[in-house]
Amino acid sequence: MVLQDEEENQVECVIFNAEIMHFADLFRPFHTYLVSVAQVKESNYMYGNPLNKFTWTIDRCTIVEPIETVNPPEKPLPPPTRLNLTPFGNFEYQLEGSEFDVLAIVLNASPSTYASNGRRIQDFIIMDDHKKPTKFTLWEEFIDHDGNKLLELLKKEYPIILAKKVARPKSSSGKTPQMHARWSNKFNTGLTNRFSTTIEINPPYPQANALRTWAQQNEQMLIAYTMKSTGPTGSLLFVPFEEEIVPIAEIRHCSSQIYV
Repeated sequence: MVLQDEEENQVECVIFNAEIMHFADLFRPFHTYLVSVAQVKESNYMYGNPLNKFTWTIDRCTIVEPIETVNPPEKPLPPPTRLNLTPFGNFEYQLEGSEFDVLAIVLNASPSTYASNGRRIQDFIIMDDHKKPTKFTLWEEFIDHDGNKLLELLKKEYPIILAKKVARPKSSSGKTPQMHARWSNKFNTGLTNRFSTTIEINPPYPQANALRTWAQQNEQMLIAYTMKSTGPTGSLLFVPFEEEIVPIAEIRHCSSQIYV
C-alpha cells in the first residue's frame, strides 16, 4: 500500500498476516486518514528501488482515523497529481526485471485461459493517446481481483488503468519474447504483472481524466480497433492500430522484419 501526504511525498506501507483483515474494511483508495503510531524503518533495497528512504509497518497498535471522524474536523487532502510514468514508446528500453508505472486505456481483453506451465493467464490490449497498443498479461489472482472487473467494464466503456510496478515478461531462455513480425515494433514488447503490481481502475488523476477525454472523443476509432483485434472465437489478435509506412532509407535501422 502507498500513502501520500499533502505535498505528495509517498511512502510504502506494509500490513502483515492477521492485521490485513483487521484493516481490510478501513482503507479505501484516494481517501484521507490520520495515521498514528506506525512503525518506521529503513527501506530494503534488495527488491528494487523503494519509493522512500523509509517504509511504514501498520499493526493493531497503529491508530487509523478517517479524516471525517477526526475532532476537530480537518479537510481531506486534494486529489493526487504526482505520477512517474513510462511512455509506451520506451517499454522496449526498460531493463529486464525493472518495474515501472503505466497509464493506459484498456481496449480489448480475452477470457482467462491456461499457460503451458498450468497457470491461469488473461491477456489485454492497452494503449495510450499516441496509438501504441501493447499486450498486457495478468496472472492468477490478478485475474480475479482486476481482470474480471476490466472484462466487465469493457462491455460499456474503455476503462483507464494506472498499473504500477509492471514489467517486461521474460521467456524461458531469459530473453524478452518477440511477436510475429507483421505485428510491427509496437507489439514487440508486452507487459506483465509482478507480485508487487497494483492496478487502479479509473483513478482520479488529472492525467487519467485527460486520457479518458481523449478516448471519449475518439470512441468510434477505438471501437473499430476493438473489432479488428477480436478473432472469430473471441481471442485477441495483436495487430497494429494503424499500418506503419517505413521509408526504405530507414529499413536498416529497424529491429524486426518489415514488409515492403
